[in-house]
Amino acid sequence: MLFRVFSGMFQVGRRPPLIRGCFLWSFLILFFLDDMLIYPHKTTTMQSLSTAVSRGYVWHISGVVRADRFLNLEAKFASLYSTEISPALRYERKKVGIAGARFFAHPAHRSPHLFWWLLLTEGVHPARECEQGLARVTDPKNRLLYASEFELVQTPHEGSAPRWTWRLQPQKVEAWHDEIRLAIRHRKDERAVQRVIMRYYRLPGFRGVREQIAGLRRFTVGEWIRAKRARECPYLPKRMPPYVRFGGAPGVQAEIIVNRLLEGLPPFTDEMKFQTATKAQAPYIEAESEWGEVDA
Repeated sequence: MLFRVFSGMFQVGRRPPLIRGCFLWSFLILFFLDDMLIYPHKTTTMQSLSTAVSRGYVWHISGVVRADRFLNLEAKFASLYSTEISPALRYERKKVGIAGARFFAHPAHRSPHLFWWLLLTEGVHPARECEQGLARVTDPKNRLLYASEFELVQTPHEGSAPRWTWRLQPQKVEAWHDEIRLAIRHRKDERAVQRVIMRYYRLPGFRGVREQIAGLRRFTVGEWIRAKRARECPYLPKRMPPYVRFGGAPGVQAEIIVNRLLEGLPPFTDEMKFQTATKAQAPYIEAESEWGEVDA
């Protein structure tokens, strides 16, 4: 890790103002670095992003990077923006007006790429000058996204302040409508609608997404009545899917994930994905490969 950070420090053309003239400070920070870990579940990564935003990391920029370039990107952000220092050191820097920075990543499951997100708190920070496209998470035109599928939004909550949650982007809801409509009208394989229902039932269980799943249920019923002239769809479960909380899965070192992708392997082994999974979580973990991927 230290070698990659040193390489990142000297590969960058110019140092940002906060680091210029403070090389000794940058050098000392190296000994407070935490190795970057990547969670084996997309849902856990999304939870971590929303938690960071709720704790004040309200500026963001994100992208997709090829696996063979990811470790250099990680080293660059660690050296220039102190993304991998300990929480204690971030707190000390906050007291003198320096913004905190967090770096998150998750691999695509069907291509050798990784999604990445850089989040900042309020305060002075070199990324404000160096990174074009930083936006506030509250900007409706520049929402924090997971792939091109989910967006982080703030929604009212009865009896308390608004809360952050994930939801499908509007165009993805329309895509689900099209898929449901097509499945119900598939005369040769009526069970096609059952497969579609099981897929949207296993979307990540954030409050915003669950509200949309309820909407997809209503849409399924309406289309079934319209196409089949029958009031009850036999393939639609009587109840909403249960709420399944993810958590506790240990992260995996970024270098291990990158090496697996470069070797043409899935980013995580089954042991990594399922070692702490409950019986209720297992089908949702399995279904994560079906959503949140790099667009073709």
